[in-house]
Amino acid sequence: MIKPAVYATNQPDKALPKADTCFFNLELPNYSTLEVLRERLLLAINTDCDTMNAEEPINLDPNANPDRGESDIE
Repeated sequence: MIKPAVYATNQPDKALPKADTCFFNLELPNYSTLEVLRERLLLAINTDCDTMNAEEPINLDPNANPDRGESDIE
């Protein structure tokens, strides 16, 4: 199932899609164009992800400061 992203960000064109493989869900941010959607999907597909373990939280906000744990997610 493809559905809108449940997380909010001020820059959706920089956010990555989120997949829940257990439930066959794909959450997509509100991208501004189909080209941005294509680029972000291909980046997510081709990026090696070390966080396959569901117990390890990840921050999907492209504006987050990983050193301080800050984010603009509302």
